Formats: sequence, C-alpha cells, structure tokens
Amino acid sequence: MSKERLRAPLAAAIALLIGGDLAVRGPGVLLDVWGFAFPYLFLFLGFELLRARRALGDEAAFLVGAAAGLLNDGVYMKYLQDGARFGGVAWLASAVSVFDWGMIAVLSLHAAAALLPRDEEEEPAPLLKRWPEFGVLALTAAAVFAIYAYDTAIGRYRYERMIGSTWLFADPMFAAAAVWLVRRAWLSASDSGELVPRPGWLWALGLFCAWLPGAQLFARLAAVSYFYFWGFLLAAWTAGFSWWSRRLWWSRSYADPSPRSASPQLLAAAGWRLVGAIVLLRIFGPFSADGRMALAFSLAVGLPSRLLFVEAFFSSRLAV
Repeated sequence: MSKERLRAPLAAAIALLIGGDLAVRGPGVLLDVWGFAFPYLFLFLGFELLRARRALGDEAAFLVGAAAGLLNDGVYMKYLQDGARFGGVAWLASAVSVFDWGMIAVLSLHAAAALLPRDEEEEPAPLLKRWPEFGVLALTAAAVFAIYAYDTAIGRYRYERMIGSTWLFADPMFAAAAVWLVRRAWLSASDSGELVPRPGWLWALGLFCAWLPGAQLFARLAAVSYFYFWGFLLAAWTAGFSWWSRRLWWSRSYADPSPRSASPQLLAAAGWRLVGAIVLLRIFGPFSADGRMALAFSLAVGLPSRLLFVEAFFSSRLAV
C-alpha cells in the first residue's frame, strides 16, 4: 500500500520537472508547494483513485491529464482566455493545452511506472482505505474553489487577463469539456484485453500539435522574408510530416495490446524535456525574464518530445 501511495507524488514531481514550469518560471518553481499540490498532485491522486475502481490505461491517463489542464489553464489561471478573441477563448492555445497536458500526464506516469513498477497481480487497495488521498483531494479542491471565488469577486481575473464578461461563457465551457474528458477516460477502460483503436479526434489532435511548431517557425520566417526558400521549407515540412503520419496511421493495426513498459521513446522524451529545459535556462533564463525562451523551448524541446510521444502513443500501448 505504501508503494501505491508513493506513485502519485512521484508522478507529480516528474510532471513538475518536465511540464515546462522550469522554462517559464525558473528554478524557483521547485520551492512552490502550492504549485506542486495543484494541479500536479491533484491530477495524479485523482487518476490513481479512478484507477483503483477500473483498469485505466494510457489513453485514460491522457484524457484525465487534459481535463486537469483545462481546469487549471482555462478556469483557475485563465491562461486560455483572451478578451480579444471570439468568445473570449484562445482556441488554438486551448487545443495545444489539451494535448500537452495529456502528454505530460502519460510521460510522467510512464516514467513513474518505470521507476516504481506496478504489481499487476496485486489487488488495488479498497477506496475506504484511501481516505488520506480523498482528504488531500478534498482540501485542495476547496482551496482552489476559494481562491477562484475570491479572485472572481474582486475582479482580479478581469484586470490581469482583460477578459471582460466573456468568462461567463468560457469558464462553464472549460469545466464541461473537462467533465467530458474524464467521462471519456472512464469509458475508455477495456477489461477484455482487446486492442481498442484510438479515437479519430485524438489522432487529429496529436498529429496537428506535432506538426504545428515546425510549421509556425517556417511560416513566420516566410512572412518576414522576400525569399521563397522558407515557404518551400514549410511545404517540405508539411509533405514530410504527412508521409510520416500516413506511415504511423497504417501501422496502427500492428500495435501490441499489452502495455509496453519503459518505452525508449517516452523515456527519451521525458529526459529530453528535463535536460532541454535546464540547458535553455542556462542560456536564456526563464521566459519571465527573456521572451526568446518560448520560441527556443518550443523548437528545441517541445517539437522533438511531441514527435517521440506521438510515435509511441499511436503505435503501441504504454504502461501507466
């Protein structure tokens, strides 16, 4: 039982290190106890409690992580809200946030499973014996709601994010989307052992987010240059990515239904996100101090880790 209870904090610590917070805020994030408790510990405690009731796999981990991301970035922090956009929502950023949070959840749980392997023959502890986890979740949820209600009442969100009254539409939308993702995670569990194909919308989201960083780079270079070279590279990147996507799509029928432990691609992606963030911090400093960090992290860390993740996630089943 003690081993089970260590897994959620371990996965939360890994997520804190590889999730991008180091690149945005710098090493000080390691001392932020509240930032660790929510959303990271909250996310993985919730997933472990759900998994104790039903055999949830890597797709469910992705969906639960995406739901936690929408609650944090969309409702609590409101990073995904922008008063200048339609409905007050940054739609492209929201789609990317869903993917990135799902990816970080799977990477962290997979790395935690490699460091602290699950005993599949051992029955999960009854929920009645998991009252400490329930207590932490309840206290964290209460604190989040209190902070959210206070900041909403005093108008802090409107002042900092300049969102006006559109939050009346965006907050319920993000909350409903999070509930839908958790419900999809619950329904994705398969006790039959058969390989259930990834849903089409998940394929579209994953491939789009893996293609996006390279396309954005070449599109920006083409926009500020009079040469056709960058436009040609954009077309070449898109064509090459389309070929790779098609190969990945056709290989889906050969995926092994048994969960894969210690996937080289996933462990490499997690390690690269950590090492890359540390190296870029040494060069640029955090994004809060140097705006170039965002582009450097997106290309040097985000792009390769997304490609590695998509390759592994859509060609195999992964232990979480």
